[in-house]
Amino acid sequence: MSEPSDESVTLVDYDASWPRTFAREARKLESADLPGFLSVEHIGSTAVPGMSAKPIIDIMLTVTLPARSRKLVRKLEAMNYRYLGNFGLRGRHFFRLGDPARVHLHVVHNRSPHARAWLRFRDILRANPAWCAYYEREKRNLARVYHCDRAAYTAAKGPIVATILKATHPGKEPWPSLD
Repeated sequence: MSEPSDESVTLVDYDASWPRTFAREARKLESADLPGFLSVEHIGSTAVPGMSAKPIIDIMLTVTLPARSRKLVRKLEAMNYRYLGNFGLRGRHFFRLGDPARVHLHVVHNRSPHARAWLRFRDILRANPAWCAYYEREKRNLARVYHCDRAAYTAAKGPIVATILKATHPGKEPWPSLD
């Protein structure tokens, strides 16, 4: 079986090694003397025990300076992260590690609404088996429909994520505005 490309959508069953992979990469980031470094968090489906996911570890790196800082970008590129700009999401700077990618690094300012939403969503899924099962079902359906189009898959997940966030926090904006 060949490796999935960076644009395909292949979900695999939960792998108990994902937290260890995150921890290993987090230690590298924590010890790299990155300008403005504040914290590193495991986000996305690989951060939710038992959930299927694309076998790519999503890491959120929060910083106290603009996420697009040239010095920060150069440091991460020196660690073999490939910089892809905001990759369609204002306020986030995106990096991939590996070919095909094995880590997605999302760099955001510590006051970013994306940071709060990503952590809130992860924590909802970790704490609520019913929402976790719902999200898993929907992701698997979308992966079948958008198997060769990761951008469409990701876009189609947006309303599902917003539904979960809104249902679990009524009256709050479910997801940061992209405007």
